[in-house]
Amino acid sequence: MKAISAAHLRLGDELRRVRKTSGVSTRHVQKQPSGDDCFSSGHISLVENGRTVPSPELIDAYVRLAGDGARLRTLYAQMLAASASAGRRRRAGPEAGGISAPQSLEEVTSRAELQRHYLVERNTAEYQFGPEGAIASVDHTAFLRATSPSVRIYCAGHSYPADSRPGVLTVVPEDAVSLITTRESITGAVQSYFELDHPLEPTDAEPSVIRYRLRVNSKVRSAPHLRFHAELGNQSVTLRTRFTAPAIPATVWWFAVPNVVDAEYPQPGNELERGPDGTYFRAFDHLLPGWCYGLGWVW
Repeated sequence: MKAISAAHLRLGDELRRVRKTSGVSTRHVQKQPSGDDCFSSGHISLVENGRTVPSPELIDAYVRLAGDGARLRTLYAQMLAASASAGRRRRAGPEAGGISAPQSLEEVTSRAELQRHYLVERNTAEYQFGPEGAIASVDHTAFLRATSPSVRIYCAGHSYPADSRPGVLTVVPEDAVSLITTRESITGAVQSYFELDHPLEPTDAEPSVIRYRLRVNSKVRSAPHLRFHAELGNQSVTLRTRFTAPAIPATVWWFAVPNVVDAEYPQPGNELERGPDGTYFRAFDHLLPGWCYGLGWVW
């Protein structure tokens, strides 16, 4: 019996590592913080080999074994997404041939439906600001994993709230993708659909890396924050900004908060130092779905 998916196997491998590091056998993973009631050894073996879906209570048990709670819950979220995708394929029946990801833009019914077929495991975004304080460009890198067979299309959405007009944003593909089309709203928000240079499979050993650039045609100063809202499957995001004189912030800080309102209030110790090239940098790991991560500053 093989693993249900690559996501199940990644979670199982991490659970096994946590258990062995703690010196606990498969027979002694406790269901509660105190007591003698334990999960069965057979169940633990199936979970750690990616062959069955663990319960939230089992994940909690491994967190109590000194596991990294954020990392385990992120891997658990990825596994749930993979399970949901597998369930949709089963419901589609044998005629679907196991292929549920859209193969052309004509098959895409909505952005949300498309994004159910893959996970963005990691993101990096490098922002270049002009002398007026407006964002000039953003270099994006996304690390993709398929949760359905033969994923060929990726979608990214962007907006520039400081200047909400059509024509402000332009998307330019760079590595491993070509641009199919960009759809723009009346406020200038864009949804860009890319064709990947090769189909992605759930069994791929490593994520596929794609790169594209967002160009901003505006002189309107940016709002003093960059925000990333974590979704299921996101493990990390890296933000880098390069400011150009005279629009240099007086102070810059990072935030990782459950509520976007909390991002407006800098916490002691979260200040960032400006690099010699004018950049500020922050990497966020073990993201929690629903949380907001990013940088804030005062002009």
